[in-house]
Amino acid sequence: MQSLYTRIYKDLRKTTLLAQAAVLSIATVLPFVMMGMASAAPQVTERELQASTAIPADTGVTLTWIFDTTDLGGATNVDHIEIEFCDSPLGTCNTEDGGADNGATDGIPIINAAPSATLSGPWTTTAVTATTRQAGDGGGTNNQILIDKTNADDTNNADELQIAIGGFTNDDEANQSYYTRMRLYSDTGTTLVWEGVFAQSTAQTLNVSARVQERLDFCVGATVTDSESANLRDSGDTADISSCADVDGTTVDLGVVDANPSETPVGTADEGNNTNGLALINTNAVVGTTVQYAAIQEGGITNGPGRLKVDGAECDASATSTTDQCFTSLGTAGALSGESFGMTIAGVNCDVNSGAGYTCDYTAGDTSIGPVADFTGGTYTAGTTGSYGHTQYRWDEGGSYVTIAQTSSAGTGTHVIDNEALILVFGAQAALTTPTGLYDVDADFVATPTF
Repeated sequence: MQSLYTRIYKDLRKTTLLAQAAVLSIATVLPFVMMGMASAAPQVTERELQASTAIPADTGVTLTWIFDTTDLGGATNVDHIEIEFCDSPLGTCNTEDGGADNGATDGIPIINAAPSATLSGPWTTTAVTATTRQAGDGGGTNNQILIDKTNADDTNNADELQIAIGGFTNDDEANQSYYTRMRLYSDTGTTLVWEGVFAQSTAQTLNVSARVQERLDFCVGATVTDSESANLRDSGDTADISSCADVDGTTVDLGVVDANPSETPVGTADEGNNTNGLALINTNAVVGTTVQYAAIQEGGITNGPGRLKVDGAECDASATSTTDQCFTSLGTAGALSGESFGMTIAGVNCDVNSGAGYTCDYTAGDTSIGPVADFTGGTYTAGTTGSYGHTQYRWDEGGSYVTIAQTSSAGTGTHVIDNEALILVFGAQAALTTPTGLYDVDADFVATPTF
């Protein structure tokens, strides 16, 4: 009779032998299981799949496979190439029909019924006898492309082999990945020499927006600039007007006016303040811009139109009297003569810092905005006060807005204005009978851009 110890020993030994047998069985079967999951063929390397577009539902998409073959130690031919489209790198292809989108969201592109492959790179020969669409090895319908090379060739240890195929239609779902399993055979499809998986995806379109707002910078004031091109009276400064920061106050002083024409800028020796008027415009209005002014009426005065006059003085109804404390306004454009007062535009000062593609040269008639006919004063003649010789002044005293400048077909042609400044010159001449007094007038300027 066996002792209890002997029976326990035999049972343990039997259990150990069974366990060893199980391990050996698993070790024998495992390679076949792994082979069912993934082939043992060498991998192509440096592999990438380029898509001409990732936009969902785009047609005419070209896919290009680029890869290297590993070194197998000798000449290795490639005859047939399979490219299978799947929803995963390994295993069964759970894919919609590759030839018709049935609404599934696997991201797999639709393959052209008659695909055409173009080979490039270091293939020995690139001729292709046929490219066909077929059912994939891993499952699916019309989701595999077979490329039959005309001649099997040595492709061992090659860098950047390329296969381009056009005519795909991207899946209509955004941000959906898909995988292509490539298999390279040395014969017609039984001897696998290389393989590899390539990944791509559709992508959601990113919309980038921007807006350009309507822009108008308009400023009116005094300026020491007395030319369309330079600051001749500001201690030799030759910089042009470049922004509203260059406005030099709100008063233009004609100084002492007598029977000789007085034109701004009037120097301090004649009690002036060395300034002209300035109206600067910067706008991206492409249709056009108009600049107008209106003489401000003196409130509470029965006959007090917007004339150069002594504050509170009553003006003669005839509007031409030379004995009241009101200058006669040049309602019709003309030169200073007798008692008269008016305004003209002597030039358009341009920003010398304008960007590329924008030009501004008043002397060449190349500005985006310019004076209308009645306010064209003529070209400056350098010299002392009174020698500028403007022959055309005008002043509308009635209070209605009058156009003095507007965009034209000249210049940049787009009607945008980059810091172009109208140089407003004022002129006056007194009669022998003009009463003494401190005369002034206010005006309102308006720029109206059309976008």
